[in-house]
Amino acid sequence: ECVKLVNLTGEVEVDSRLIIKDEEGNISLAIISESDNKDLYIKKEAIEIVFFKIYNSEEFEELDVGTMEKCNNLERKEKEYIVGLIRTDEYIFEAKIIGLIDEYETSYENIKDELNIPVGSEFGFSFTYSNKTIRGTSEKNVSTSVYAEEIPIQYIDREASISSGFINIRVW
Repeated sequence: ECVKLVNLTGEVEVDSRLIIKDEEGNISLAIISESDNKDLYIKKEAIEIVFFKIYNSEEFEELDVGTMEKCNNLERKEKEYIVGLIRTDEYIFEAKIIGLIDEYETSYENIKDELNIPVGSEFGFSFTYSNKTIRGTSEKNVSTSVYAEEIPIQYIDREASISSGFINIRVW
């Protein structure tokens, strides 16, 4: 079973970079209509599911364009579905942190300049996931005087879940 939220992306001003989760937090298959890119089709895993959270970010992959067969057409203007809350928050994305770690290896001097690391100093950093896994930069020529700071953060993972972690920055 599926639902078609007619003109959803047009009315709430989101694009096709969406992740949809059902009321239990499971990611639902969704596609954008091929006719005008404003209708959103969502596959329901169970008939009793009536609540969805829709996440939108430039960091998410674009939904596929297409159609789903035998969907219940629901129109907001007819009060067949309700947009309960629209909230905008800023978070750090896991993909951006990992991208910065990868960029460190290829563009160290550029990142050093962007972060205003003093001339004659070196730096490194690591990211600690909510499960305590650590991913970080390789460090060379570490001196005995190291300034380190651990910063708690909330980040969005690849499945649009908010998790807590740490960024550890070291300058020597």
